[in-house]
Amino acid sequence: MSLNKRLFAGGLPPVENAFNVVTWTGTGSSQSITGLGFKPDLIWLKNRNNPAAHQHNLIDSTRTNGYTLHPNSTSTAESAGTNMITSIGTDGFTLGTDGAVNQNGYDYVAWCWRANEGTTSTNTDGNINSTVQANTDAGFSIINYTGDNGGIGGSGTVGHGLSGTPTFILGKSINWSNNWITYLKDGSDHYHGYLDTNGSVSKNSSNTQVGTPNATTIGLSHIGTNNNGYSFMYWAWQQIDGYSKFGSYVGTGSAGHTINVGFQPGLVMVKSTANAEDWLMFDSARGNNKVLYANSTAQEATYNTFAITSTGFELPQWGSSNGNGQQYIYMAWRIAS
Repeated sequence: MSLNKRLFAGGLPPVENAFNVVTWTGTGSSQSITGLGFKPDLIWLKNRNNPAAHQHNLIDSTRTNGYTLHPNSTSTAESAGTNMITSIGTDGFTLGTDGAVNQNGYDYVAWCWRANEGTTSTNTDGNINSTVQANTDAGFSIINYTGDNGGIGGSGTVGHGLSGTPTFILGKSINWSNNWITYLKDGSDHYHGYLDTNGSVSKNSSNTQVGTPNATTIGLSHIGTNNNGYSFMYWAWQQIDGYSKFGSYVGTGSAGHTINVGFQPGLVMVKSTANAEDWLMFDSARGNNKVLYANSTAQEATYNTFAITSTGFELPQWGSSNGNGQQYIYMAWRIAS
């Protein structure tokens, strides 16, 4: 196992024990992954180099232990995943023998966030009650609710438990085969897309499945996020200065284009809004120019000269992240452990 920490330029901001990235090599036998610095509540992991092309797996401490969802899949509901993560501890997690997470000789990565260490409460802020665990200091919450088929026109709401308005949201039903809903707010603009596809991301569209969030609730649609009797999950992040940043930029088509987020990221995600391009994932633990694709089972690849810097990230001369005149959205988190 290897672990890579990054410090905030100019000193550590107050957010700690909130996010880390870990890599390991599979053994085929149960093994513990430790050194995160906190008990993780959201574990998003992916095989890096197995030609069998394993799926992404997203496991959280709100749902039944070890149950997984696949961010790259449009058709798969929650599955048991009993030999993936067998337990979550105070400093990491224990792996089972499933090849998707622990096949002998293959390499893996996990991006981990802390919410409330598995302790949930009922939130009644919306017109649908939700089960929430939140880390308000880090601006992250995990939300579970059951749809009631209301919400036409965005009138349905569910409480998120954060201290301010979420800036980036993922949403998925855990017992129905639907798309992964994404929402990102950048100033007065909002972007909606599907994490499980490489399709375009809409800007300021009224035809959305996540209604505009506010300081206490997230809006729902009757299609995709509020179907009657189905169980849904939201993972919501509020932007926190010096720790997380969610925004957009316009590409230049030239190498060396830099995006300043105000800190050294541990994880960066990038997506073209107009073009059929993959959701790109870079982190400081695997190396500056190693990419995985959130919407794909593909192995890790080398992405030209992409680089994480002390204040953000630098883009290569590639259309999938820096096409001239093209718009992109991005998500970035600082390692805080």
